[in-house]
Amino acid sequence: MKIEIIKSGAPRPLANYNECFKVGPWVFAAGQIASDYKTGVAPEARRNPAFPYYGSDIKLQTHYVLGNLKKTFEAAGSSLDHVRQGAGLHDRPRQLQCLRRGVVRLFSRCRRRATTIGTTGLLVPGTLVEIDLIGYVPGQGIERKAIKSAAPQPLANYTEAFHRRQSDLRRRPAGERLQERGAPPSRRRT
Repeated sequence: MKIEIIKSGAPRPLANYNECFKVGPWVFAAGQIASDYKTGVAPEARRNPAFPYYGSDIKLQTHYVLGNLKKTFEAAGSSLDHVRQGAGLHDRPRQLQCLRRGVVRLFSRCRRRATTIGTTGLLVPGTLVEIDLIGYVPGQGIERKAIKSAAPQPLANYTEAFHRRQSDLRRRPAGERLQERGAPPSRRRT
């Protein structure tokens, strides 16, 4: 499968990694924080000093990061509607609910999975949240169907299971794989 490096209009990170990879139809966005990597926390992700009690730092930063991830997914030919899984790191456990509200708002449309993890600090001082996402580009052979059983429905906002079918990612017999690698016939199984 072809691996493609995706670059968007989002700020470039200080660390030596790419913001996103596209492998076949799958999109893997690296963790993004609310920084412009020049002045620390981006001005759009900060509270207005004239109104210190209006808004929440973690809510503003979550909104900023999701805006950058939207640009990243659009550059990959997808959108946030096609995210399958996400993870969020946060620096302030007491404000976890604000991060969850922002991520749940994104994920509520089709009940995606999200994980939030507490941390003691992020790459840029003052940043409170880091979010990474995994999604796909629609129309490239992926069929997705939500599975519902007779079991009691979960209280949390997620689907029990998804069935995914893609013809390009089929598992080939071991004999075929060994033949490609040049293994002797005695080791090949069919």
